[in-house]
Amino acid sequence: MNKNNTTITVCILAYNEETHIENTIKYIIEGNKEIEYTLKVYANGCTDGTVKIVQNLEKIYNNVKLRELEIAGKPNAWNTAFSENKSEILIFSDADIILEPGSIKALSESLLKNTEIIAATAQYTPLENGLSFEKKLTGFMQLPIEQEYLTGHFYAIKRAPFDTIFTKYNLDGIPKGVVGEDLFVDLLIPEGKLTVIDKKCFYEPATIEEYAKYFARMRWQNQQMQNLFEKLGIDCGNCFKKISTTTLLKEKWSKTNNKLLFLSRLIPAIFRHTFLFLYKNKINTYYEDLGPIVEKGSHILIQTRSSSTK
Repeated sequence: MNKNNTTITVCILAYNEETHIENTIKYIIEGNKEIEYTLKVYANGCTDGTVKIVQNLEKIYNNVKLRELEIAGKPNAWNTAFSENKSEILIFSDADIILEPGSIKALSESLLKNTEIIAATAQYTPLENGLSFEKKLTGFMQLPIEQEYLTGHFYAIKRAPFDTIFTKYNLDGIPKGVVGEDLFVDLLIPEGKLTVIDKKCFYEPATIEEYAKYFARMRWQNQQMQNLFEKLGIDCGNCFKKISTTTLLKEKWSKTNNKLLFLSRLIPAIFRHTFLFLYKNKINTYYEDLGPIVEKGSHILIQTRSSSTK
């Protein structure tokens, strides 16, 4: 039973995930039997076997439901899930992850035990087995010095506070055409109201070439997001302020409770900055190929899509 009979819905946003969707659902179901929830798959614009696979799983698991959407795109799928599900806690998941057992309970309890917290996220972690050397390297470079932000792979929100936030800014949800719906959600969360739980969400890292495209997309989406927030009049503090690496490291060092982990994560950070230096010209080329910053950038996701850079 859930604490205080809280209702929970897990929303998997899936686009052409026939390779991963069954594995993802089974890891979630088998690893979270101690808590009650509904799992809904929002298959958006799928042209492969994703829908058929989920239909078969509906026959096996009573709490698995399929919702087909004609339009492809995570913002639309996210908005539909948010609008349709009135559960007190909504959990959003990618369709190509492996979830550590007990994560749903850990996410929901972290939200319930602290009234100030409105969002909780798992720790995104590269798969530990079955990767090529190239993907092991990019996974290593993606390790953050300290995760203080929401990752779109697997996270939970309290529905009511987000209703209030959307109403405040006259929004129906995530604006159409946003690249990086998880970043949009993250930036809406007031400072101090997000928590990172001690559970891992495993994903398959990108190839080197995909990683370069990832940085190009990040630059594009960050500028799009800044333009959008300015237009909507949303204040997210210093989220768009450029801070030097030295200043950023000093701030993180002063706040961290785990100095040893901080120091160990400096190594992948050095590799990451070396990669950015060596691939600077290629990243710039990819960025220029993405075209001008526009309000509706769904085409960007198609141009930079990969197993880990969706």
